[in-house]
Amino acid sequence: TIWCVTTDPDVPWEECIPIGVIQPECTRGYAVGSPTMRDTLYYASFVIWVLGGIWIIVVIFMVNRIRLAIALNKVAAIFVATNPTVLLIPVVQAICSILWCVIWCFSASFLLS
Repeated sequence: TIWCVTTDPDVPWEECIPIGVIQPECTRGYAVGSPTMRDTLYYASFVIWVLGGIWIIVVIFMVNRIRLAIALNKVAAIFVATNPTVLLIPVVQAICSILWCVIWCFSASFLLS
């Protein structure tokens, strides 16, 4: 909200729209009709600002941990780039697990029949 000086001696200040901003006024007054809801939104905005401030403080205090995590990711990326066969380990492990389950199911059905 921008407040502008007026030429009216009874009203020294009034709310005005900035130059270049096309913002239509609400045709029926406030966009949120209920005064209780406006108050709720007003106080909720303070809660959101406080949570945002707490988040910034946490990030500031955790900056060394964040840098450590970034360095760890860089080392892991370099390792995977130099040893691409390491990406086959999960695939081989999944294939072995599936084969084990198939053999187990075959053995169990043989014993139960």
